[in-house]
Amino acid sequence: MLAHLVRHPCRNPQGGSKMKTRMLILIGILVLVTPFLFAAYGPKGGIPQQSTGGESPLSLTFMAITMIIPIVIVCRRLAKEKGRNVTRYTVLGIIPVVNLFALWYMIGASNKYSEEKIDRILSYIEKQQGQKKK
Repeated sequence: MLAHLVRHPCRNPQGGSKMKTRMLILIGILVLVTPFLFAAYGPKGGIPQQSTGGESPLSLTFMAITMIIPIVIVCRRLAKEKGRNVTRYTVLGIIPVVNLFALWYMIGASNKYSEEKIDRILSYIEKQQGQKKK
């Protein structure tokens, strides 16, 4: 009866699944842990005792890019899967520090496709109940 309103309980119209979301969350957590691991076991090996300030700008740029790219990819895929503005969250994923907040928001955000399905089901049920009363 309601089957025509909901295609599949675990899939949205874009073809995403719960497993894909879990994998993206795992990748996001790994991306967030990477800077701490790099700081602890960096290129010199072990925890540095004293900072000399001699890091080259090229190595810092490379480190920043290697941390930003996975966050951008995860933000973009989560936005696409959850029906959010893909361009907005891709750009927010590029901006350092803001990208971490955007990533956590996208992990916790609700799926708009699921919300629309629930709204259609509720309106269908209300319409059926209204017809039974008459």
